[in-house]
Amino acid sequence: MAQPQHILPHYMRKIRFAIDIIANTNAGNPDAIETPYYAPWDIALNDIVCATRNCIVHPQPALRTPEDGARIPDFAIALNLSQLGWALNTRNRRGFYYIMGIENKRINPEDNANNIQANFESNGVITQVRNQAKYICSYTGQDMVVCIYAIGLYWRYTCLYKRCMSEIYAGPSESMTPGAIEWSQIYTLGTPASDDKLQWLKTHAAQRNGWPINTSL
Repeated sequence: MAQPQHILPHYMRKIRFAIDIIANTNAGNPDAIETPYYAPWDIALNDIVCATRNCIVHPQPALRTPEDGARIPDFAIALNLSQLGWALNTRNRRGFYYIMGIENKRINPEDNANNIQANFESNGVITQVRNQAKYICSYTGQDMVVCIYAIGLYWRYTCLYKRCMSEIYAGPSESMTPGAIEWSQIYTLGTPASDDKLQWLKTHAAQRNGWPINTSL
């Protein structure tokens, strides 16, 4: 497989440094909180948007309305539509779309690639990710959002569509119960497979939503 092309200067050195810091300071994180993993995730996400003119990484966006409060993923990638023409804004209520949302959960020191699968089966977290997707599609009017469920450096994704959400779509809806959502394989942040898939997901979301996202944005 061809190696993914990185745009962020010194990407591999930076993400490896961020991962090494976590490993070297693990004793200082006895409660296994998620925040140390924000650094490598921030680097990886910025790598896939830094060549675009209208995309940004948005840490902890408060997707808020006066009616029902907020849904706050750890990260989102936002696409600014203000300069992309009237046709792309006809269904949009905010002037931007969210390409993907990332929800990161804590990882225990004893967890690794061999036993991490069971940690991804939390119906509570899957419901949280699903509700973020519902909120994003309702909030912006977009058709689909990429949802990433991460545990430390390990992650998997699903693509959730507005047509599956009976609350905001009048037609027949598919099931969005936690057990009905189909997830990808598990990736490890900072590996070529992970880098390649993150870059692909940005383009995939654009194609599914009809957005002209490329390096000219």
